[in-house]
Amino acid sequence: MAKSMRSKSKRRFRAIKRQNVFAPVEEARLRRLAAKQAEATRVSDNKNNKNSMDYEAQTTTVEEDTQAVVMDVDAPKISTSTPKNGRYKGKKKGKKRGMGKTKRKILNALVHFRR
Repeated sequence: MAKSMRSKSKRRFRAIKRQNVFAPVEEARLRRLAAKQAEATRVSDNKNNKNSMDYEAQTTTVEEDTQAVVMDVDAPKISTSTPKNGRYKGKKKGKKRGMGKTKRKILNALVHFRR
């Protein structure tokens, strides 16, 4: 008679399945993920040790290169805070022209309507 998912018999069977079927699968998955993560950290630690040795050798050459680049950059900065007049003004002019025509049409329509 108890067909609902909230019935005691269905809840009991779900709990048994959760413990006996799904729990071992989840446990195995967690073990695989933990092993994979441990392997990834081991590999990254080895790479970091190799990179730290190379880093010390590269720092001296990078410092010399940056000094050369800093000396070459003395161009004046271009201001970007003002609006540019290219497309912006063209759009504004087009909008103003369109507004004038529509006003005239409306005015002409009213004039003709009043007569």
